[in-house]
Amino acid sequence: MFSREMLVIFAEVLSSWQVIVAAVIVLLYILLVNHVARLSHHPSFSMRPLKSRKKKAKTTEAAPEADSGENENDELGLEEE
Repeated sequence: MFSREMLVIFAEVLSSWQVIVAAVIVLLYILLVNHVARLSHHPSFSMRPLKSRKKKAKTTEAAPEADSGENENDELGLEEE
């Protein structure tokens, strides 16, 4: 099918440094794209809000104080004239 010269040239081309570098770059690009696609479909656990954190925040949250509103200006750093 192939002549002997054709097989030798084909082997030399495949073992050249340019072809090897290009193949490695394409492989790394494909791996990077797959990694980003996987992250966009399945976000990590640190990105998801945990239900237990919400429950703890609700139970430890202090009830709002029923003042006349004098402390609101102090908290905002506003002065009365």
